[in-house]
Amino acid sequence: MASASPTPTLPISGPALEALDGLCDRWTLLILREAMLGVRRFGGMQRNLDISRSLLSDRLRKLVNLGVLERRPYRRDPDWYEYHVTEAGLELWPAVAALTHWVALHVDRLDRGDAAIRDRLAEMSRNGELMPADGLLVT
Repeated sequence: MASASPTPTLPISGPALEALDGLCDRWTLLILREAMLGVRRFGGMQRNLDISRSLLSDRLRKLVNLGVLERRPYRRDPDWYEYHVTEAGLELWPAVAALTHWVALHVDRLDRGDAAIRDRLAEMSRNGELMPADGLLVT
């Protein structure tokens, strides 16, 4: 006799599903990682990630709407903005750190930035830190 598939006890719908949809794609996680590393300006994120302007704009807007990033003006006429990680965004740190750590351990091709992140995560692990005190992995 075949066993029945387990039924999820907490189906994900509504706001929870919207939040997961907004957070769980490759670009969004990479953008969030950049912000947590201290890259706050659009041009820096675009350059570091080699992402199209329209896709970066879309993902930044979603992260701001989710309350993960905050948009702050740093120049007027025309208005230019920086993106800062909010308290809610910092609460995502363990997930971002775990994914970054996994990639650093299991992906052979590390660039210099990933190696620095790997080293910082190893140091944090030795010290029992869940999140860097300054909110930044590397400076």
